[in-house]
Amino acid sequence: MSTTGSDLDYNDDNIVITNVTSTPTPEPSTIILFGTGLVGAASALRRKFVRG
Repeated sequence: MSTTGSDLDYNDDNIVITNVTSTPTPEPSTIILFGTGLVGAASALRRKFVRG
Protein backbone atom coordinates (compact mmCIF):
# COMPACT_ATOMS: atom_id res chain seq x y z
CA MET A 1 0.00 0.00 0.00
CA SER A 2 1.47 3.31 -1.06
CA THR A 3 0.75 6.42 1.03
CA THR A 4 2.69 8.99 -0.96
CA GLY A 5 1.00 12.40 -1.06
CA SER A 6 -1.51 11.58 1.66
CA ASP A 7 -1.49 11.45 5.43
CA LEU A 8 -4.59 9.20 5.60
CA ASP A 9 -6.76 11.66 7.58
CA TYR A 10 -9.14 12.46 4.68
CA ASN A 11 -8.53 16.17 5.20
CA ASP A 12 -6.57 16.84 2.01
CA ASP A 13 -9.10 18.93 0.05
CA ASN A 14 -9.61 22.61 0.71
CA ILE A 15 -12.75 24.19 -0.72
CA VAL A 16 -13.19 27.96 -0.56
CA ILE A 17 -16.51 29.56 -1.50
CA THR A 18 -16.60 33.33 -1.91
CA ASN A 19 -19.09 35.95 -3.08
CA VAL A 20 -22.10 34.10 -1.71
CA THR A 21 -25.27 36.15 -1.57
CA SER A 22 -28.62 35.08 -0.23
CA THR A 23 -32.03 36.41 -1.08
CA PRO A 24 -34.65 36.60 1.63
CA THR A 25 -37.48 34.09 1.35
CA PRO A 26 -40.91 35.70 1.28
CA GLU A 27 -42.81 35.09 4.53
CA PRO A 28 -45.91 33.39 3.03
CA SER A 29 -43.74 30.83 1.24
CA THR A 30 -41.90 30.02 4.44
CA ILE A 31 -45.14 29.51 6.37
CA ILE A 32 -46.63 27.33 3.63
CA LEU A 33 -43.48 25.19 3.47
CA PHE A 34 -43.40 24.80 7.27
CA GLY A 35 -47.12 23.97 7.36
CA THR A 36 -46.74 21.36 4.64
CA GLY A 37 -43.96 19.71 6.61
CA LEU A 38 -46.08 19.65 9.77
CA VAL A 39 -49.02 18.12 7.92
CA GLY A 40 -46.76 15.46 6.42
CA ALA A 41 -45.21 14.62 9.80
CA ALA A 42 -48.62 14.42 11.46
CA SER A 43 -49.89 12.19 8.66
CA ALA A 44 -46.92 9.85 8.98
CA LEU A 45 -47.37 9.60 12.75
CA ARG A 46 -51.10 8.99 12.38
CA ARG A 47 -50.53 6.19 9.86
CA LYS A 48 -47.92 4.64 12.15
CA PHE A 49 -50.22 4.54 15.16
CA VAL A 50 -53.38 3.51 13.27
CA ARG A 51 -51.67 0.49 11.70
CA GLY A 52 -49.61 -0.33 14.79
